[in-house]
Amino acid sequence: MRAVALDLLRRAEAQKPSAHVELLIARGYQRLNKPEEAKQFLNRAKNRSPHDPDILRAVAGAYRDAGQYGEAISTLQAVPSKNTRCIAELGYTYELAGDKQQAATPMQKLQKAPKEISG
Repeated sequence: MRAVALDLLRRAEAQKPSAHVELLIARGYQRLNKPEEAKQFLNRAKNRSPHDPDILRAVAGAYRDAGQYGEAISTLQAVPSKNTRCIAELGYTYELAGDKQQAATPMQKLQKAPKEISG
């Protein structure tokens, strides 16, 4: 079933490329245990929308779920205007990577930052 969904997503991406579809394709490849193909589509999504915080956070989440914390951290650091969600994810990712010192830094920024209504 997953291969059929992946095939449909690839056809949709061929018709009208978008970072969102590339993210879905990457997730499909992750589920099929094809990390190289997943990474290719994650890179495509990052390159297509290099300034979109939502896309970059989703790409970082895919890397984080795959245990590639260094890739996730560098992707989150590349977000041009970090909101509180992005800063929190950065701290969380550092913590998962085992770097408690770096994990504390983003969290300290959150405590000092004014509260965001939309998050």
